[in-house]
Amino acid sequence: LKVGIRQLAADKAAIEAEFGEPLEWQELPTKKASRIAIFRDGFDPADTATLPLQHEWMLARMEAFRRVFGTRIK
Repeated sequence: LKVGIRQLAADKAAIEAEFGEPLEWQELPTKKASRIAIFRDGFDPADTATLPLQHEWMLARMEAFRRVFGTRIK
């Protein structure tokens, strides 16, 4: 059973509440897949001084994606 972005979007408020932050919901009708993402402005990937903070931020979001979407898209 495939779960599409439209089925997930029907539960958008609950998903974002569980995630703890607003997400970018990008239905890409000309592509085979769509995207649900989160972006962080203000980090320069080339700034090695902030790499630990960047990695911490990314890891926390990856864990949140797994926790929130893991059971929804099994």
